Amino acid sequence: MDTPFDSGRCPLCGRPNDCDLIKPGTPHGPCWCWRVKASPEALQRVPAELRGKVCLCRECLTGMRNATGPLKAASVAVGR
Repeated sequence: MDTPFDSGRCPLCGRPNDCDLIKPGTPHGPCWCWRVKASPEALQRVPAELRGKVCLCRECLTGMRNATGPLKAASVAVGR
């Protein structure tokens, strides 16, 4: 059985993921997530049945938010 999910929310923390590919009225070009370094740990926390189907929020994708939610760092270098 497929797990239901909201494509506009991060599956790890539930916050909006700001995915540029699903926003109405925006061109479907590169999303912000293509320009940041993804945290391998965050990607491993995505349930197997949702991998390749969901988008993480910036804080979870970059590893700034741990599994319980609080930010681990005040800022992160983006765009490497």
